[in-house]
Amino acid sequence: MTESLRRHEQRLGRRHDDERAVMLAREADTALEGRVALRARALPGFDGVGDDLDRLFRIGRRFILALTLLGLLSGWFAARASAADRQLDLLLASLALVGLPTLVLLVWLLFWIWSARSNTARGALSASVNRLLAWFGPRMFGSALAPELAQSTASWLATRSGRWWLSLGSQLLWLGFSLGALCGLIFFFSVAQYDLSWGTTILDDETVKALIQALAWLPDLLGLGPSMTAEVVERGRVGGLAGADRALWAQFLMVLVLLYVAVPRLVLALLAWWRFRHASSAIPLDLGLPGYLRLRADLTPSSSEEKLLGGRPEEAPHPALRPRPTPSSRPVLVGFELESDADEQLARQLADQVVSLGRADRRQERQSLFHALGALRPPPSDLLVVCSLLRTPDTGGARFLGQLADAARSALILLAIDGEKVRQRGGDLAGRLADWERLAARAGGRLEAIDETADPAVLRASLDELMQPMDRRP
Repeated sequence: MTESLRRHEQRLGRRHDDERAVMLAREADTALEGRVALRARALPGFDGVGDDLDRLFRIGRRFILALTLLGLLSGWFAARASAADRQLDLLLASLALVGLPTLVLLVWLLFWIWSARSNTARGALSASVNRLLAWFGPRMFGSALAPELAQSTASWLATRSGRWWLSLGSQLLWLGFSLGALCGLIFFFSVAQYDLSWGTTILDDETVKALIQALAWLPDLLGLGPSMTAEVVERGRVGGLAGADRALWAQFLMVLVLLYVAVPRLVLALLAWWRFRHASSAIPLDLGLPGYLRLRADLTPSSSEEKLLGGRPEEAPHPALRPRPTPSSRPVLVGFELESDADEQLARQLADQVVSLGRADRRQERQSLFHALGALRPPPSDLLVVCSLLRTPDTGGARFLGQLADAARSALILLAIDGEKVRQRGGDLAGRLADWERLAARAGGRLEAIDETADPAVLRASLDELMQPMDRRP
């Protein structure tokens, strides 16, 4: 639910009725991750999400049950196909009932190892499931977070917990196959007489005998199967089976299915269930995502003290700087609550370096900016927001700039102007710069004071310098 809310707010903007939820979460005696989750549960307007989550859990359980039943039916029909004739070839039956499941198990192990080391494999699987759930989500769920809940489910399937859950379903499918095959063999061998034998056209008889004895080694070691001596194997050759050996060969085939298919799948199913339960007990949130970065300052107790007492904490917690996307397009320039047309002047002077999208003052302008930035492909390398030091930064401004940077999917740089006017009016320029630096840090960006009246060549050089890669916060 927390991850779905983050996606929802990243798409539509942060809710404006979250003050009580933020206050409740801020006062909670838990880590930041717990406070973020508490805020998500406390927000009004999402009552139906609980019902959607219950429906999701029911769908998950039914999916696992359906896989198990599908395995049972598949195993029964595989046994029926193997015993279609009264003359049952042991090699063909073993290949269908034991060889195929064993081959699938080896492929699964290889894929598991490869996907654990390859982000590409996990990314391709996650993308496929994401598209599937994005289509099913609005049809399965009825809350305001239906699309985001489907996307969050797809993302969860790519985590360690989700992968173990998918593994559990796979193991139960093949465990059901082995049990269905065993039940089918027991039934058919009980109600009809079958002559089990082996034969070969191009292979050497001694090779086949050695293979059968190799398969019989483990059952013989555990005392679960008949002893397949050379004489017993020779009697099983086509045309040489006596009536007393029918039950022996039938028992041998069923023991092979039990030991080489059912037991390994049962062990792996128990392992997958245990690992799934263990991984599900602590599924971490990626607090480095933009939606969570914006909440860090609001949900930190030190922020509450600053609001109530008017004091500043010595070290306000700040999110990491937003990275530049790869690939990216030209930087975008936006004006934010300016008293002059300085942003337009800068846009004209830097027309060959930036793309100007105008002002972000009124509500309609801000919504248009969100849509325009979200439509840019590839996203801009930097979002340059021109702001005036004549204005005092506030929480609402920090929230909006964070949403704007989320929509742009790029690095955030605030270009502070009007510093000379602040000095002329007798204001505390250093203090005002510090206030704007804190606001930029809360939004995951950085502040650069510039002289908007400088020569265009100087401005271009300054802009080139600020957009150089940064290894650390200045």
